[in-house]
Amino acid sequence: MEQNSNLSIAIAYLCLGVLFISQQGGVMATAMIITTVVLFAIALVDLINKKFVEGLIKLCLAILAALFTWVPALVSVSYYLLAALFIIVGIYLIFNIKKTGVKGKSEANLLLAFTLPLLSIVSGILLLFNAYWAFIVIGIILVFAGLINLYFATSMSSKK
Repeated sequence: MEQNSNLSIAIAYLCLGVLFISQQGGVMATAMIITTVVLFAIALVDLINKKFVEGLIKLCLAILAALFTWVPALVSVSYYLLAALFIIVGIYLIFNIKKTGVKGKSEANLLLAFTLPLLSIVSGILLLFNAYWAFIVIGIILVFAGLINLYFATSMSSKK
């Protein structure tokens, strides 16, 4: 079950990343719809796996994403909220890494562990100031995250 959900999340990241890169600024409505669906799916997976706090947070974010997708007055505000979300998620991931530690203390593992949170923060800052380039950077980050998740999902299945 967990391996299938990791694989689904990896594929969703890859698709969303390619969409961000290819559509740049015109991607906001489509990206918000996809983000809403992905957040709902991830929230359900968390709730099924009895991760209630994480699941409820993601469910609330999915509801907010849905509102910002279909309420036209909120679409322009969604750029700033998306930027804040990327910054908050990046900071949360850094604190989570500090709290739980990194498996294997090698420099490569540390670099890999901190790459996504730092890129998330940078993309949030970019989105605040220049949405066009931010979408390209966010797309690259999502593709990178998808490839990492895909690698771990397939390597976990080969070890079993």
